[in-house]
Amino acid sequence: RGRGEFFNMDAFMTVDQVISKTGEFGRAQKKIFLIMGMLSALSGIVTLGNVFAEFSTPWQCIDNENHYRPVKNNVCESYSKGMCFAKFDKFHETIVSEWSLVCDDAYLSKLPQSAYFLGTTFGNFVAGPLGDGLGRKFLLVSSTVLLGVFSLVNTFSLHIIMYIILKLLLGVVMQGNILVIALILFELIGPKHRNTSMLFSGVAFAMGGVSLAAIAYYLMDWRHLSFVGSVLYLVSLVLLRYVPESPSWLLVSGEREKAKDVLQYIARENGESLPSFELEELKSGNESKPTIFSVFSFPKIAKQTLLLILCWFTCCLTYYGVSFALGDNIGGNRYINFVMALLVEVPAIFLADFFTKRYGCKYCFSRSLIIAGICLLGSLVASETLASVSPPLSLFSKIGLAVLGKFSISAAFMIAYVFTSELYPTEVRNIGLGVVSVAARLGGILSPLILMTDNVLL
Repeated sequence: RGRGEFFNMDAFMTVDQVISKTGEFGRAQKKIFLIMGMLSALSGIVTLGNVFAEFSTPWQCIDNENHYRPVKNNVCESYSKGMCFAKFDKFHETIVSEWSLVCDDAYLSKLPQSAYFLGTTFGNFVAGPLGDGLGRKFLLVSSTVLLGVFSLVNTFSLHIIMYIILKLLLGVVMQGNILVIALILFELIGPKHRNTSMLFSGVAFAMGGVSLAAIAYYLMDWRHLSFVGSVLYLVSLVLLRYVPESPSWLLVSGEREKAKDVLQYIARENGESLPSFELEELKSGNESKPTIFSVFSFPKIAKQTLLLILCWFTCCLTYYGVSFALGDNIGGNRYINFVMALLVEVPAIFLADFFTKRYGCKYCFSRSLIIAGICLLGSLVASETLASVSPPLSLFSKIGLAVLGKFSISAAFMIAYVFTSELYPTEVRNIGLGVVSVAARLGGILSPLILMTDNVLL
């Protein structure tokens, strides 16, 4: 079967032409954009919540004889017999202070976030078939419901194992939610505004993280953070009624009349009329059902997929590694570092949007990765070479270059979503995004584990 026969692009291009006639970013698209932005902000709160829920608050080590022991690198120094009892400063209740995850149990505090990213890896295998088989709207609603439910149950976790399992489940569902947000923006917003809308969903994610820091600062309890996230997701369900099904998906699924209805709805919301001859030009999709092997079926697409796998792995490993390091063990104020690392994403995304329109996604994507690598390597070298000369200058250089690296990798990560969505046609777009996202989440799994060394900055 030839490439043109399998990847029938006529249906999607026809939808683009119709949307262009009825308004590429009218009232209907603005509603969708705001709702997807809200969900992106909530995903930032849940995904980055570990920074304030799972860090180790100040503590002292007490042995079996009730003697204080010095603590070094999160372990009771010169104490190898008996049990390690931790006396925590309770200014901020975390899973570490609640379940005393120190000394021999210190590694358990890093497992929840690795479990979360492991869940997102599994989620790719579930979300792809669900989104392509049952529809974008079904995946959007079901994943939002489950995120609210699992976050609520997580609020009442009784043990670290229960907490880890729920983080795994949250990761599975979150990946479906993130993927379908990107797909809905790509398929319901006109071509001229599509890339911008997808990039600005990254701004919403960053603002969600900033909101998280403010909430964590005032609540000071990981259970309260989890409860707030669950309530926000469940309340957001009332807004999903304003998000229609993707006409592109309806078309390739053989639901031609329903695709017309969605396009008519968009036209009415935008105050435009939809000529009947344009609707008659729409063609039903190919009956072939793509699988995960479809993105490896042709040499050119297979090569693109392999390169994207490597790039997404690098982006996710670096993005979350730097985010967690700035919020945990790089030094300085946890809240200020975290907010600063998120706020730099806003100009990064604006500049990514500006330059991709002029130079294209490929050029901007590769340059962003190169600059991020230089900055982060410079951060590590500067902190080591300046430590003995001027500790304050060493800390400033370390944090400053790390933030610049976060700036560049944030731009690269946002461009990756747009670039990947452009490369894959409608029939396999969800599956293609799922495949490369698996590689990204493997990077996410490794990021908190690598930071357990306490001396490594990705």
